[in-house]
Parts: sequence; C-alpha cells; structure tokens
Amino acid sequence: MTGGLPPSSSQRRGPLEAFFQQAASTGFALFILPGGPVVFWTLFLWLASSRCLALRALVLAYGVWMWFFDTARLSGERSSRSVRGWRVWRLLAAYFPASLHATAPLPPGAKYVLGYHPHGVVSLGAFVGVGTNGVGLDDAFPGLDFHLCTLAVNFKMPFIRELILRLGIIPASKACIRRALARNGGAVCIAVGGAKEALLSTPGAPYELYLGKRKGFVREALLAEASLVPTFAFGELDVFRAPARGSRARRWLLTFQNWGLGWYGYSLPVFCGNLPFTNVGFGLQPISEAVHIVTGAPIPLRVLAHVPGAVDLVAADRLERVEGDGRVLHVQ
Repeated sequence: MTGGLPPSSSQRRGPLEAFFQQAASTGFALFILPGGPVVFWTLFLWLASSRCLALRALVLAYGVWMWFFDTARLSGERSSRSVRGWRVWRLLAAYFPASLHATAPLPPGAKYVLGYHPHGVVSLGAFVGVGTNGVGLDDAFPGLDFHLCTLAVNFKMPFIRELILRLGIIPASKACIRRALARNGGAVCIAVGGAKEALLSTPGAPYELYLGKRKGFVREALLAEASLVPTFAFGELDVFRAPARGSRARRWLLTFQNWGLGWYGYSLPVFCGNLPFTNVGFGLQPISEAVHIVTGAPIPLRVLAHVPGAVDLVAADRLERVEGDGRVLHVQ
C-alpha cells in the first residue's frame, strides 16, 4: 500500500494564492533544503572575501562566533512563536497540501517524544509539520513547546542557522534533547530511522522503516519520564523523485550513499523534483503531493522509568505494533 489515508485534493486556489504557494515551495528548496547549504556557504565565502575590510572582519567574526562560541543555547531557548507562525510556512504547507490529523489530545504541561516516520529524502513533512506551525501544530496542542531534531552539522551553516534556531529546531544529540525535555511542556520530534531509513525512500512504493535497532529515543523518553507519540507522515515519500527500487541506478546510488554513510555518518540525498513554477521534472522544487501527518495517542512511560530493561521492552513493543500494520512493507 502506498499510503494510509486517501489523498485529499487541494482547495480551489486563485492564481495569486497559487503563485505565492509555488514561491514558498521554491524558496524552501533554494534557501533551506536542499539548496540552503550551497547558497549560504557561497554567500558567506563571498562576503568573507569582500574588498571592504570592515565587512570582511564582521563576517569572519560571525563565523568564529558561530563555530566556536555559540553552543550554549542549542536546546530551543531561542524558539520564537512569531517566527514559527510566519505566513510563508502556511503557504508552504498549502502547496502540497500538508495537513495535521491529531487522533488524540496531548495534555499541556506534560513531556513528549514524537517518533516520526518515514524519514523520506529530507523529512520535509517533519519540517513543515513540526519545525514550523504551518499545519497548525502549536494551535492543536497549546501549552507545548515543540522542537524538531536534526543533524548537528546544520547548526554550522552560516545565516540559515539563525532561522532554524528561531524555529526551535535543535541538534539530535543527547544533551540537547535532555535539556529540551527538562522543561515542562517540552516536546521533541525525532525522525527515528535517520539516514538509514532515508536510503529506503522510494516514491509510490510501500513503506520500509528502519526501526529494529533504534532505541535511543525510547531511552530519552524514559529518562525524561515523557510519553511516546507515534507520528507518521503519509505521502512523505512522494514529494521527491528517486530511482525505482531494484533498478540498476538505485543499486549504484545506494552503494555510493552507503559508502558516505560509513565514512562520515551522512548519506548524501540524491533526488529530483520539479523545475520551479512548472510540472517539469529534474528540478529542486518539491512535487505537489498531499502529505498527511498523523499523531497517535501518547504512550506513557513514567511507570517504567526505573524498571530494568525497560528500553528493550518498550522498543520491542513498538516494533511489534509497526510490524503488525499492513501499510508497512518491511521493518529493519
């Protein structure tokens, strides 16, 4: 099965609204993912080589501060509700459209760990749905402070890091997750499958999840006495194109990506979308396909916090539940 919910059709959009939605999607591709690192590192290096000594000194000082000194507040303290609520995020969500389906309430003041699947190519649904208020997550669950977890290397990208810090996005490290969950109402979202699951992404194909060896998110939830919230984005795999599963191109690509994953812990995403403002393939703009972000009922773990072997027990139970779901082809 290629999706768990029926794809919803977009509401009728006027030409101007459609233009702004296309612009938001193109801006995401160019300035955040996948184009953000290239654009902003190029800008940084260009400014750092400026003939203006004052500008060069300012940019270099910013680089030193960013790389070596600004590490104390990477656990969500700089999150801004107003930045999370910018209209551009709602336009980006409406482009697909991406929507939130909350199947159970999350009481305010408690702590939560959202285990997000599938990872997809760049976890676009996680960014739109949890990294911003584009689908109304903050409104659906008032009293909670949501933080999307991502690679620490993203906080070494000049300029764009200031935006993701204001969105409340944090590095996926033990220290940052624990600081975020130390506050009442803290909620972190982790793409559990990580780079391994990203390599399994194939548009239009049944879901393959990498979950069997992923227990760290359970451990952090137990330590924080937080509840686990199953979170699944139907349609996440369809917003970018990738070589078909089993094809020669896919096998060659996986060999290259696994080599990179083994050497430096990161699998270079290789994919394509559309050319901006068109339906023509071989571009960076995401494809307009419905993304349904479903949050399940919280699974309280507080009573197990001090039980020996609790991490293995909870992880095994979650794995059994997922494997029993007919919408998932295979769980590794």
